[in-house]
Amino acid sequence: MACLGKWRLHDEVAVRGLLLLLLGTVLGCIEPNNTRCGDLLCAADSVCVATGCAAPNAVAACQGVALGGACLVENLGNGLCDGAACRFPICGNNKVEVGEACDDGNINDRDGCAANCASNETCGNGFVDFRFGEQCDEGLPGLSGDGCNSNCVIEVPVWRNISPPAPSQRTNAAMAFDAERGKLVMFGGATDESSSATWEYDGLTWQRRLTPTLPAARFSHRMVYDSQRHKIVMFGGTDRAVTKFNDTWEYNGFDWTLVPTAIAPAQRSNFGMSYDSVAKRTLLYGGIAVGGGELRDTWTYDGNNWQQIITAHAPPGREAIILFDPSRNRTVLIGGLFNRETWEFNGTDWVEIATAQIPTSMYGHEAAYDPNGQRLLLFGGSNNVSLNETWAYNGAAWSLVETNLAPSVRVYPTMATLRDRVLLFGGNELADTWEFSGSSWQQPTLEFAPSGVGPLVFDSTRSELVFFIAESSTSGAPTATWTFDGSWHKRVSGQGPSARSGAAMAYDVAHHTSVLFGGGPRAAPLQETWTFDGTTWQQRTTTTKPPGRRFAAITYDETRQKIVMFGGQGVGDSNFDDTWEFDGFDWRQVTTAARPPAQNSAAMAYDSRRRLVVLFAGDDSGATWTYDGANWQQLVTPTAPSPRRGAAMAFDQGSQNVVLFGGTNRNLVQLGDTWLFDGATWTEAISAGAPTPRLQSSLAYAGNLGGMLLFGGINLGYLADTWLFASSRSSTNADACASVAYDTDHDGRVGCGPTAAAPTALPDPDCWSRCTPQCPPWTTATDATNMASVAWPAACAIAHPGAAYCGDGTCNTAIEDYLLCPQDCVAP
Repeated sequence: MACLGKWRLHDEVAVRGLLLLLLGTVLGCIEPNNTRCGDLLCAADSVCVATGCAAPNAVAACQGVALGGACLVENLGNGLCDGAACRFPICGNNKVEVGEACDDGNINDRDGCAANCASNETCGNGFVDFRFGEQCDEGLPGLSGDGCNSNCVIEVPVWRNISPPAPSQRTNAAMAFDAERGKLVMFGGATDESSSATWEYDGLTWQRRLTPTLPAARFSHRMVYDSQRHKIVMFGGTDRAVTKFNDTWEYNGFDWTLVPTAIAPAQRSNFGMSYDSVAKRTLLYGGIAVGGGELRDTWTYDGNNWQQIITAHAPPGREAIILFDPSRNRTVLIGGLFNRETWEFNGTDWVEIATAQIPTSMYGHEAAYDPNGQRLLLFGGSNNVSLNETWAYNGAAWSLVETNLAPSVRVYPTMATLRDRVLLFGGNELADTWEFSGSSWQQPTLEFAPSGVGPLVFDSTRSELVFFIAESSTSGAPTATWTFDGSWHKRVSGQGPSARSGAAMAYDVAHHTSVLFGGGPRAAPLQETWTFDGTTWQQRTTTTKPPGRRFAAITYDETRQKIVMFGGQGVGDSNFDDTWEFDGFDWRQVTTAARPPAQNSAAMAYDSRRRLVVLFAGDDSGATWTYDGANWQQLVTPTAPSPRRGAAMAFDQGSQNVVLFGGTNRNLVQLGDTWLFDGATWTEAISAGAPTPRLQSSLAYAGNLGGMLLFGGINLGYLADTWLFASSRSSTNADACASVAYDTDHDGRVGCGPTAAAPTALPDPDCWSRCTPQCPPWTTATDATNMASVAWPAACAIAHPGAAYCGDGTCNTAIEDYLLCPQDCVAP
């Protein structure tokens, strides 16, 4: 074979395979000037570098250029540096070269490697694969609120009214009291459509629970509380299509689980079911079968399987109600469809009980155990005329209970025991709540949200928002403190700070308290400092006190761990231009070279990304100011909101923007516009269905909800609506974090950390807004000891000392459980 001529070895790929194949043949023909380079042979006009053979001008082109950086070689064009020389990758040669994310040997799309070899066509790789249907790719799949969801679909920030609703009207729902959690649980019922909603009632408010798993909508089913296993058990029922069920479900307070059983009672509705706390089993009797037949079988359920009990006697088949009487350890069967007799189950057999009187109703009534009278209580129903009679059974006789007040006539309400009373809801497609406390019925006053205006902060330690009603429409009404975790809860009433207008409040992360200052009557503003630890208010005695004021601007500087307060209105409508800081113990006035003009009703927030306090003026200037802990600086921005007072403003940890809403202009016209500030520019956010114009509304970042929560305000009176400003969700629910082991966005990750099943799994970014509400994953800090940059999560202890987060070694039950954060919380 003739010797090979000279080769210009500019591309390792073009020659390596051929040289290796012919090396043994041509070795004797190598020209003297050729150089060995590992397994390669470099031509005389090439050099050997760490990454193979290269032309001298290709090496020179990469001097001082980083790996992957652009380079230019004369007569060859633009390339990329591989760390030693300029290379020209070839897509489709089945080799991943510098500048390529993949190379599968072809130049086709939609096969796991893009036609240009720049992407492996997965959401989260930082490359937008338009041909694969991606609209965006932030390099962080699943992070809700960053503008790109975990399906790589663009998110748009929108307003949504999330004002907590009350349960709608319904008939034939089912209820049971979860004694461990102190909540009465209601599921389903016949509404315009049969319902699949889960509701909880704590004695003050109804709250709808959004569970990852939903049983099919149904009514005429039954639920009991298994006190041995601490779970609600639900069975059977029917839907609008008259499909009857025989499925068994359990509810643990977080989610519903379908229980597969080897055998089960036949499909049915309107049966009786109770829990025998002595035998520790659920008992089921009778009901209406498919086709309308009346059943008379008896079954028990032990938490694993159903078992039919053959009894010597049995009540006639019927639409049944059965209850366990704990005062006598007996299960009692009460009436039923046109069957008005009373039966008891002694554990092995049914026994009919003869009574002198029997309730009037023949069907559609409901019953529950009355702990005050140690008796069974029956209400409503019909004997072809709807009734509102109350009857009691003491184990020997029935008696009609005379009450001064009672629910209206109805059939098929739902009833259950709630601690020391009986609760009734709905029936006849009604939506009212009633309580029987031992002698009479009364309709409780239900509060679904605060009524009034005041400051709102996010308590990141307990993962809930704290709202203080500083001013309400009711003269002389006591103040109240509410928290919001998806529903409003009244925590403190008539305790703590007195009623006052214009109070300012911020959350102190380092000391885990909400700090309130000032407010009060116009003629004598207060200079009190109060702290709230999630349970109790405490007035603080400080050595130094800022002058009393109303409508001051306030926020918490997370970097310096101090509350910053500016301006406000003093005595005689005079305004302040002073800056104060509170370190958790005392106030200190800060003297600055520059400062905003004296004013009140300004809006202020701390931008944790840029580590600056941002103030939007409450005077007629419409100016934007920043404060770095040493001085104030006015910013000149290309655009800005119009001048206003009484706007709501807070920092959104998800979008990393300051969000401003509403207020009133100099002509007292109330505003309803939304603006975003990225540190340099204000941009108006347009959202259909935004809140109505208002002033003195309250706005705070809700880490547990992944967005900005706005409550109330003033517009021709006090408003009580609740709104969430957050990125739009995709149709596939890509950005939902559940506190149970379900991967709702199908990204292969669940929770805020690795699980036992996948110890090396990455945390699911969907959960970050809940598990790290105060210290998001992009948080960085500087270690003062060695001046080294520290990344998340270690940066949390420096930037946000004391803030709870997944991975801190403590199971903070407000934001974590064993499924969300297994490295902090132990499975029960």
